[in-house]
Amino acid sequence: SDLRACEPGDWSNEGAERLLTRTRGEGSTQAMVRYIYSCWPELCKTSVADVGENPGRHTLLRMPHKMFVPGSRFREQYYWDSYFTLQGLLVSDMLESAIHLIENLLFCVERYGYVPNGTRSYYLGRTQPPLLSEMLVDLWNWVVT
Repeated sequence: SDLRACEPGDWSNEGAERLLTRTRGEGSTQAMVRYIYSCWPELCKTSVADVGENPGRHTLLRMPHKMFVPGSRFREQYYWDSYFTLQGLLVSDMLESAIHLIENLLFCVERYGYVPNGTRSYYLGRTQPPLLSEMLVDLWNWVVT
């Protein structure tokens, strides 16, 4: 496999409890918040060293930072899904991960001239709706407010 699981640097077991202090609801709502927050380490991925050393042997596009996949069956980061992932990271107070997510997308713009559909070479021929500027605005607003 060209990906391995990793833990986000700004994720902690206590994060769910901090998030719950800002969440209305009880019982099942709190259980859902805890469950969603607990998924971040499972969704966080990084490429194995061989992807950078032998890129011709892999379809994965190496990113400068860890990435978040939209679910356990996916093996790459997707542009459209990254918008919603960003919203979750911000609400979860995972600012470092949110910044890295956007930096990965900006890396794609610098390298390919646009953000591809996903972080695989076979997605380089297409993109998704342009959400990067909106993501930058969301990040800015989160930081300054």
